[in-house]
Amino acid sequence: MRLLSLTISLIGVSAVAGAATKEEPQRFLRQYRHSWCPYALPRETSLAEIEKVARLGFDTVGVSFVAPYNSGDIDFSRLDEAVRMIAERGQQVVLFLAPRFLDSEGVADQLDNGKIIQHVWDKNPNYSMIDIFDPVQRRKFVDWLKRCAVRYGKDDRVAAFVLGWGYQGETGFYNGDWNTKFEWMGSECAGYSPHALAEFNKWRTKKTLPEVAALPLPSLTEQSDDYVLFHRFRSEFIRNVFHREMIGAVKQHTQLAVGIYAYIAASTDSYARDWTDAPNADFYRSAGSTASFDMTRTLIDSGIGWEDSLLHDGKWNFTAACMERDQARQIAKGGVFHAMYVRVYETEPQWENGVFDKVVVFLKTQELDKGIRRTKATVALFQPTWGAAALPGRSEAQKFLPKVEYWHYLDKMIGLAESFGLPYDLVTEWDLLDAARLKRFQHIIVPMWELIPKVVGKVRYRKLANDKRVVRIPLKEWALTRSEFRDVLKQAGIKTRLDFDSDKILAGRTHNLVYNWDEKPIQVRVPEREDDITLQPYQYLFVDPKAETAE
Repeated sequence: MRLLSLTISLIGVSAVAGAATKEEPQRFLRQYRHSWCPYALPRETSLAEIEKVARLGFDTVGVSFVAPYNSGDIDFSRLDEAVRMIAERGQQVVLFLAPRFLDSEGVADQLDNGKIIQHVWDKNPNYSMIDIFDPVQRRKFVDWLKRCAVRYGKDDRVAAFVLGWGYQGETGFYNGDWNTKFEWMGSECAGYSPHALAEFNKWRTKKTLPEVAALPLPSLTEQSDDYVLFHRFRSEFIRNVFHREMIGAVKQHTQLAVGIYAYIAASTDSYARDWTDAPNADFYRSAGSTASFDMTRTLIDSGIGWEDSLLHDGKWNFTAACMERDQARQIAKGGVFHAMYVRVYETEPQWENGVFDKVVVFLKTQELDKGIRRTKATVALFQPTWGAAALPGRSEAQKFLPKVEYWHYLDKMIGLAESFGLPYDLVTEWDLLDAARLKRFQHIIVPMWELIPKVVGKVRYRKLANDKRVVRIPLKEWALTRSEFRDVLKQAGIKTRLDFDSDKILAGRTHNLVYNWDEKPIQVRVPEREDDITLQPYQYLFVDPKAETAE
C-alpha cells in the first residue's frame, strides 16, 4: 500500500490557488488506490458507514456531500468530521460534490409536459432539479461549489474533487425516476423551461436557423430535425457553459485535480440526459464497463454488474470473477478503479457471498498496467450520445427512449468490435463533425448510417459519404450477429485480431488482453499464437504481441 500519509508534506507544498498541473490528474489517479462510499452526507450515510469504507485500507476514500445551500450558510459539520476521521487513519479524501438546495431557494425545472418540479434537497427526484439555462439558478449552484472549494481546496487532507448534478448526481437531465420504478425511465424529461427555449433560439440564430415557438418533443415514428438539434444544443450548453462554470469555480481555489462525470454509455436509453464531457476537467468519472470521453484519465466505479452485460451475449452471474474480468478490460483501456461500496452486495441474494471483499483484494493488489501492451487505434467506432435522439421513440409511456430494437442494435456494437479484437477508439458526434479529429484513423465504422444526416447535417454527411475510410452500417431492428459483422469487416478490409466459433459475442480483446464473457469455456484464436487458447469461465489473460506500434 502507498498510504497518502507518507506524501502529505509533498502534496501540501503545491496546494495553493490555481489550476492543477498537467501531471496532477495522472498522479492522483495512478499513484494511489481508491475507494468510495457513494451514499451522501449529511443524511444518506453515516460516519460509521464511511469509516467502514475507510477500514478497507485504500489510499483515498471518496465521500459524497450534498448539504443544502441555505443561502450560502452550508453546514459542513458532518463533512468536517468525516475528513478528520479519514485523515487520522493516514488516508486522504476525494470530495464528491453535488449541490442541493432548500425548497425555498427558488431552484426548480420544467418537464416536457409543462410540470414544474421544485428542488427539495432531501427528496427524490426533486433533488435532481435545476434549470441550468437560468443564470440565477446557475449562480447559486456555482456559489455552492465555490464555498466548498474555499473550505477544502488547500486542505492537505483532500486529494481531489469530483463534481456532479442532476439525477443521482451523475450529471445530465432527469428523464424519469427509474431508480424508483425502472419502467419510468424515459417517461418524462427535464430541461424544457422557458429559459431553455430562449437559449435554444439564441443558439439557432447563431446557426442561421429560424426560431421555434416551442421546444420540440420526440416522435414514435420519425424524429424531427429540430428535436435532434435540441439535444445537440443541450449537450453543447452543458459542456461549454454549465460544466465550464462549475469546474472553473472550483479551480479558482485549488490546484488539486477536479473531475466530472463523462459517460459514453453503451445503452442509448440515456440519450435524453445529454451526458457529455467538460473542456476544463482534469479527469472523468465513469461506472462499471461504461466508457468515457478519455479512458486514460478516468476514475471508474467497481460496478454492480449490468453495465457490461449490455455489450455481449455471455452470462453475468453476480460473482467476483465477473467483476474482476470487467475491471481488467477497463484497466486495459487505461481506466483506474475505485472500490465502490454498495449495500446490495450484502442485502440481495443474487450476489456471491463475500463478493466485495474479493473485489477489494483485487483492486488493492492488481498490477495489470505492467502487462498491457498498447496498440495504436486504427479504427474509429461511432457511438451516439445526443445523436441517438434521431432514433424513433419506444412508446407513449417511454417516449424519451429509443425503440427497443434499435437500442439492442447499438448496444452490441462495442462488443462486436471487441469480439474481433479491433484496435478501436470510440468516437462521438463531435468527432464526426470535425474532420481533423478523424485524421488518425484508417477506418471509421458508422452504425445507423441512414440517420447520420439528422445528426451531423447534410453538408457534413456528404463529406463523410465521400470518405473512403467510412464503413457504413445500415440501421437494423436487431443486433448484428458476428457473421454479419465479419462480412462488414471483410468488405472494408479491416483485419481482425481475435476470432472464435460462435455467432454470439462471447469473448473480447483489448490491446493484448483477451477475456471470456461467458460462464462456459471458449476457444479463441489470435494472430500471436499458432494454437487456440482455451479461456475458462470469465477468465482473462495476456497474449504475447507481435511487433506493434505503441502509442
